[in-house]
Amino acid sequence: MAQSEKYGWLDIPGIPTDEPVFIVRAQDCFAAFILDIYDKMLASTGNTCKADEIHKIKLDFLNWPTKKIPD
Repeated sequence: MAQSEKYGWLDIPGIPTDEPVFIVRAQDCFAAFILDIYDKMLASTGNTCKADEIHKIKLDFLNWPTKKIPD
C-alpha cells in the first residue's frame, strides 16, 4: 500500500504503507520527457537493463493517443 497525493491509497506490493509515490500517466504531455531523462540517468549508472525497460515504457507513453496538461 502506498499513498499518492492525488490518487489516495494505492495497493502496490513491496511499497511501505507510509511511502509517498508520484504517478506519471501516459496522457501527461510531459511524461515521455520525464521518462527520457530518467532513462538517460539510469544508463549513465551502467544499469542498462532498467534503462532499456524505461525506454520501452517511454515508447508506450509516446504512442498513447490522448495527451493533456496535467490537472
